[in-house]
Parts: sequence; C-alpha cells; structure tokens
Amino acid sequence: MLTLLILGALIGSCYGVEDFYNVDLDIHASQINYEIKLIGEPQLLINRNVSLTDEAVNMESNNNVAAKYFQGRLFVAWRTAPLHFAGADTKIHIVSRGDDDLVWEHEQTLFFGTDLREPMFYATEDNLFFTFFQAGTNPIDFEPKGLFRILREDKALWTEPEEIGHFGEVIWDIVTENNTLYAITYSGNYSTPGDPEDLGKLDLFINRTTNGIDWEPIGNGLFYHGGITEVGFGFDLSGNLWGVGRNEDGDDSGWGSRILYADVDNLDNILPTEEESSVDIYESPRMFRHGNDLYLVARTDPHGRFWSKDNPVLNVLPKWEHHLYDLVNFSFRQHGTGIWKLDTHTKTLIQIATLTGCGDTAFPSIVRTGNHTFTIFNYSSSIKEEDCPPNWIMGQTSPAGSLIYAQDIEFVEIE
Repeated sequence: MLTLLILGALIGSCYGVEDFYNVDLDIHASQINYEIKLIGEPQLLINRNVSLTDEAVNMESNNNVAAKYFQGRLFVAWRTAPLHFAGADTKIHIVSRGDDDLVWEHEQTLFFGTDLREPMFYATEDNLFFTFFQAGTNPIDFEPKGLFRILREDKALWTEPEEIGHFGEVIWDIVTENNTLYAITYSGNYSTPGDPEDLGKLDLFINRTTNGIDWEPIGNGLFYHGGITEVGFGFDLSGNLWGVGRNEDGDDSGWGSRILYADVDNLDNILPTEEESSVDIYESPRMFRHGNDLYLVARTDPHGRFWSKDNPVLNVLPKWEHHLYDLVNFSFRQHGTGIWKLDTHTKTLIQIATLTGCGDTAFPSIVRTGNHTFTIFNYSSSIKEEDCPPNWIMGQTSPAGSLIYAQDIEFVEIE
C-alpha cells in the first residue's frame, strides 16, 4: 500500500549538513539553554503492509533504517526480511522524494540471496553514496562477507555494488565535519558468547576522505582491540571527537559501554575516558550535535544493568560465564529507545527523553531539518504500547515483525 506522508519539519525546511556548523557556533555563543521536545506523534512509515512506494514490497521484519537529505531530496533506505535474523530472502529498498513532493519514488532494491545489513548514506558536495554489508544466511551467526558501496548517478540510477574495505569489516557510522568524512568501522572474531579464551577479539578503525571515494586511515587506522563493535560518534565545535561504544562482547575493563575521546590534534589516538566499562549498555548508538552539545540516540535498558558487576555470586564464576548470564538476562528484558546528553565535563550520559520503541527496537538515523529541529527515523516492534511484546527476544522472534517510524524533535528555549 502506498503511503503519502508529510513528515512535519521535513517539508520545505531541510538543509545540507555542512550548513549547520556556523549555526551551531551561533547557538553556542548565545548561551541560551535548550531542552528537547517531541513534536507530534511518531509517524508510521513502513511495515509489512505499508510501504513508501509500490515497488518497495516489504516482508514482516523491517529495520536497519538509514535516512539522508541531499540536494533537495530526502533519501530513506531500510532492510526488509521475513525475520530479524539472517536469511536468504533479505532485501534493502532505497526511496526518495523532493521537498515539495507528496509521492515517494523508488530508487533501488538490493538483493544478494543472503542477508544484507547496516545501510548508510554519506555525501560529498556533488555525490551521494550508499554503503551496506553482505552477511550470511545462518540465523544464529553473524557473518560479514563483504562491504559494498554504490553511487547515485541520476534519478533511480546507481552504480553496480563495488566491494570496499577489508574482509569482515562493517561500517557503523560516518560523520561529516569540516568538509571531511570520518568513518569508524569494526571487524574481527565475531564469536558467539561463551568463548572462554577471550570476551572480545574485535578491532576498531578510523578512516577519512574528502572526495567520498578514496578513504585513508588516520595514523595506522587501528585504535582499539577488545569487545566494542558499534561506535556512535561526533565532534564538538573545537573539532574534538567524542564517541560511545557498545562493549557487548566485553574487554579487560568489563562489559557494557565506553565513552571515547580524541583531541582534535590527535584523532588517531581515540581512548576510553574511564579505565572501567560502564555497567550500562547503549546499543545501536548514533550521535548528533546542537550548538556545542552532543546527544546520543540508542537502545534503552530501563529495567536492569547490562553488567551485574557487584553480584557476589556471579563474580566467583569464570568471566565468560558471568558475561553469558548477563547477556541472557538482557535478552529477556524489555527495551526501548532514548536520547541522552553527553556531559563532556563529567564524561557521563544523562537521559533526557524517551522515544517510541519496544520489543525489537533501535537502529536510529538522524536528519537535521532546521536550526533547532531534527527527525529521527527508527524501528520498533510496535508504536502502540498495547501491541508491545514482553521482551526483546520475543520482539526479535515475533511473527508480527517490526516497523519503521519517524519522530520529529525540537530544541526549545528553557524559560
């Protein structure tokens, strides 16, 4: 079914991401305090019966959403499959529409006969790129097989997928700052929980480009080895890098999450701000900036702590058994999606808002639509509380699948 949607602030008020640096300087200089308000209700975009174009036919599980505004058009991409887990029927759809259009247009559908994940747009002044990775078909394994890129040449015309990066590499986030694109990626031994030899055997890399094609490492590129995979990151107005890493696999510091930092003059030296991992985890993290303040959008865990660090019974177990216990408990709790402010002085995260989300949820993509407005695209088992599954794992396995929605937010002055 074709939906004709108007996404609030997205109509007639979009700007390129490069336009906002001076805006953020002015916001910071004003010394005005702001708070986040959710604007309107979440708007359903995609589920198994609803799509943005007739050509983009969906299955039950709709997640891994990416959105990007580029040269007067809003682009949206998403993964659709029978299940949350890997399989051979997975597709990625790409659609777009102009500022004044009510009708979305089909751009591309990708199908490899295997799982496809982590869709992402990035852009230079003249070119729009799209990346994703090919996975396997084993529903209980994580098998990155190739990282791919395509380039939009014209309306609904994209280049053939080109393999990039090294084997097993996954791009988690790409951020534009000072006309340069930065990407943090991960790769390594994606072992299942319970490996008694090591809780984490993963590497994090940082690379950059100015033309969108020729990426180069900062320093030697590699800046971390351990259990962190996904890193949402951004830059303050001084050019310092801040990130939040999902330390699900665990490292010598424990497991949960770690705040990362690198000085503007040493972007090859990204280090955790604390020696010990936080007991809380922020999964599927993405960051954005308003003024000189950085914000995180990620999965919440309101009913527990990911690492039961102070449990005297579990602490006598081998570390990997303790970790496995925490992973299982996490899977059987309800989760949502939240927004946190990063306090760069105390190096802590403060939750300031809760978005719609339950069951299987949280793969946010954030589009700035004005000086003080943003639209967050996300997925969830439901946008109705009464239809929420009781926990995360039941959301992932529910035959009802998942949907994609958009939520407008605004920064308003605190009186």
